[in-house]
Amino acid sequence: MAAAVVPDAHGSPAKRRIYTGFTCPACVYDIPAERRVDGDNRCLRCGTLFQLRRFSPLREAGALPMPAAGDSTPCAFHAANSAAASCTRCGSFICSLCVITTDRQELCPGCFDRLAKEGALPSARQIVRNWNGMAFHFSFLALCLSPLGLLLGPATIWLAIKGLGHNRRSGERISQVAGWFALVLGVIVTVIGGIFLLMMLKVLG
Repeated sequence: MAAAVVPDAHGSPAKRRIYTGFTCPACVYDIPAERRVDGDNRCLRCGTLFQLRRFSPLREAGALPMPAAGDSTPCAFHAANSAAASCTRCGSFICSLCVITTDRQELCPGCFDRLAKEGALPSARQIVRNWNGMAFHFSFLALCLSPLGLLLGPATIWLAIKGLGHNRRSGERISQVAGWFALVLGVIVTVIGGIFLLMMLKVLG
């Protein structure tokens, strides 16, 4: 491959042409082998002055050899790599470059992207709800409004149970103490609300 620059009448580059082969950029005359050097050149046919720059294109890297037959199972995405695991979801054989270990699963890139978009992978979620923290703050609201304990107390208990259940399933310990505190306080507020309702019924009765 070569590139040539043809100067204009004032000696400055006017046109730049990229072409294949060692030829004059003006008359396409084949440049002899002994004249194929970098720098200023003059065409032997038309006398055009031009600059010749030689370069070699990058060569594509050869493919890696395939695993020998019966030696190992190839990766479903990289045929030249031996499989190191199988996808937990689809069963495809995947190499160590493809395997994504998360949430006690070994997934291929396709299944990981699909499950992450569906929100089925807790570790891939971008928004995490702290149910125990919500229950903890809600429990103080329920305590301040204890006459409404029969409404706010069960809601606090539900939030705490949901948060503690999430911790148990995921193996995390996000605000676990706050969840247990909210659960106990929710039961207390529910009892207070029940007592308050009985007193109101007794007064009205």
